[in-house]
Amino acid sequence: MMDWTRLASGIRQGQKHNHLRLLTAPQVASFVLGGALREMVARVPDFSAVVDTRIRLDAETVVEQEHFDMGVTVLPLAHSGLKVEPLCEVEAVAVMHRDHPLAALTQVTVQDLAGHDMVVTHPRSLLRQGLEQHCREAGITPCGRFEASNGVVVCQMAALGLGVALADPFVASSSPAPQMVVRAFAPSISLPYGMFFPSWQPRSGLVEEFAALVAQTARHEAGALKRSLCWRQGAGVT
Repeated sequence: MMDWTRLASGIRQGQKHNHLRLLTAPQVASFVLGGALREMVARVPDFSAVVDTRIRLDAETVVEQEHFDMGVTVLPLAHSGLKVEPLCEVEAVAVMHRDHPLAALTQVTVQDLAGHDMVVTHPRSLLRQGLEQHCREAGITPCGRFEASNGVVVCQMAALGLGVALADPFVASSSPAPQMVVRAFAPSISLPYGMFFPSWQPRSGLVEEFAALVAQTARHEAGALKRSLCWRQGAGVT
């Protein structure tokens, strides 16, 4: 017979049978976790999950979140209390309003940015650091006219015609900005994603199965985004 007292207690503590507690950034929730969640529902009819989305995940914040089973984020994420595993890697893209002069290109280079207003991410981001490094090497000073800490907001501002921006392709693809176009960017700025798990608790079979689905989905989506940009370049599509 079902122990209803134990089940109720487990639900209150986030420990319901076939239940997962996930931490991630908003863009990953739709692109990566969405497909894995659908597949788990098909495999495990009573499967359920809580998806806790954070704009930025840092090690200390994650470790303080005691009740979670796994998460997905942009690396690096290092802490002795976390087990981090590589997931997939995507490359930064250039985004802008469809009428922007650089929208006529199928690939935007760092040299193309000279003289154009930019919408930049916060100084600690991999995008900002990669942009500034490439600009230094090319002898260019980027014109960061606007700055935003949220990648979705950066894309939306670029879509309004406020400048060209570099973006995570997952973020760009999930941004509700119909006037925005996405172009390949060179030189490459790699954005590695990883899965992380709390080292203080063992992984259940459910966690292992879901993690495998997340890895499969993430690599498929990353590959699809890359193929889309390569096709656009090869076809000369604007």
